[in-house]
Amino acid sequence: DLLTTRVGTSFVSLDAFASKKVTVSADWDFYQPTFDGDSIFNFFASSPMHHAELRSNIDLGERVALSAGASARMYDTPESSTGDLLIGGTGGARYVFPSGRVSGRFDVARGGGSYRAGGDVYGEKLLESRYILTGRLSLWDYRDSFRLDRSTTTFGYVAGAGYKVGERGRVLLEFEHNMNRLVGQRYRLVLWFTVAVVP
Repeated sequence: DLLTTRVGTSFVSLDAFASKKVTVSADWDFYQPTFDGDSIFNFFASSPMHHAELRSNIDLGERVALSAGASARMYDTPESSTGDLLIGGTGGARYVFPSGRVSGRFDVARGGGSYRAGGDVYGEKLLESRYILTGRLSLWDYRDSFRLDRSTTTFGYVAGAGYKVGERGRVLLEFEHNMNRLVGQRYRLVLWFTVAVVP
């Protein structure tokens, strides 16, 4: 950041291909928020953050893949000389068949008396080699020990239908519905047009 004359972001990433089917990755990120006098925001996080993560991916064949990871995130806060530590874990699985795929994932993070936990399941089906059907279900639970009134459980789903355009393009219309006790019902309608570009 030229205005504050300090580095706001730095990161290191390392990938190791243990075999043709196993990949292990390690990441470290540092983020120091920097703001200038022209910021339009009147509230923002200002504590430095360190984030370390270890990830792995295993291909059990052409159709099945598994993934897992663990992470630690620490915020340097003025209230604590040791910082606030957040520990997390992730996992996922994917199965691909000739006319579609199904996948699932979960994410758990806990620290400072608060936590976030949940996951989702996704499915996609191709009919007559051109019509696309998609769906996703998700469930997440949040707890904030500093603001217990903001703790909630969110349920959501997405339903989509589309059409495959040639070998690399597709048009997809998705309807999304999320609900929890804080915001009530939320709806979204999205039209996607995707083109795969191969160099």
